[in-house]
This record gives sequence, C-alpha cells and structure tokens, in this order.
Amino acid sequence: MDSHLASLLQKRHDLKEAWRKIKLNRYLRTKIADLGCEIESHAKTLCAQQWNNTCDEADGKMRRGSKWGLLRHLMADSDKHTRGGTQLQIERLVHKHAQDGGG
Repeated sequence: MDSHLASLLQKRHDLKEAWRKIKLNRYLRTKIADLGCEIESHAKTLCAQQWNNTCDEADGKMRRGSKWGLLRHLMADSDKHTRGGTQLQIERLVHKHAQDGGG
C-alpha cells in the first residue's frame, strides 16, 4: 500500500464518520462513492504494477528449466502435460471404450 492509497482510505473513513452523524446528506454519500471508485482503480493499478515487478524479477531468475516447468505446471490444466495426467487420460479412454462394448 502506498501513501496515496492510505490517504484515500483515510479520507473515505473520515467521510463515513461524518455521514453516520448526518445520514441525509447526499453530498457526503456521493463523495464516499466517488472515493470508493477512485480507491478501486488505484488499487487495481498498484496490483498490476506489483505483478509486473514480480514477473520482471522472476524473469531474471528463471534461467533453469525447473523453474519454468513449475510455472508452466501452475498455469496449465491439471490433467495435462504430466506423465500422471497422460496415464489418467489413457485409463479414461480404455474405460470408456470398454463400456461402449468395444473390447
């Protein structure tokens, strides 16, 4: 969390405290909603920046195949690209073929 996000959250908290005292104030309600949207967009921007920084750091460190294999495994389907997944697919095909009366 950076200082800008912290200040936005503090402003929103202060406005909510003021709104709790005077709940009929539409201006405060709209300001709270506007700050909520601004907080959300800023948080998404920060998240994207952090992800890009993490990817850039990992790119420099992933020169060996084992780390790329781990990343590929995490991003791939769970039943594919492994020996166990291939064996499971073969067993499913054999079982389906046996049920259909093929052998």
